[in-house]
Amino acid sequence: MRELYGDVFSSQGSERAKIFKKLHKNVKTLKDFKNVLRYNGFNLNRKDFSEDPSNLNPGYGISSRYDLDEEFNLSGGIDCKVNFFI
Repeated sequence: MRELYGDVFSSQGSERAKIFKKLHKNVKTLKDFKNVLRYNGFNLNRKDFSEDPSNLNPGYGISSRYDLDEEFNLSGGIDCKVNFFI
């Protein structure tokens, strides 16, 4: 797939990989981890993350939100589960 479509299907260069690369540094607690998994930067225009791929395309967020896209209007971030076992 990567040979056909480029970095969009790579573990290092995909849009979500770019977001994880930026946000993983801030994960210190289980709540932080949940927030990363629910992240979508659509129209946030974050100054600290200007290269956020999901700012212009809600489908590129960790939690893909195509329901926010007027062109596609598909389903959004459906579910996110995080478990902690001791």
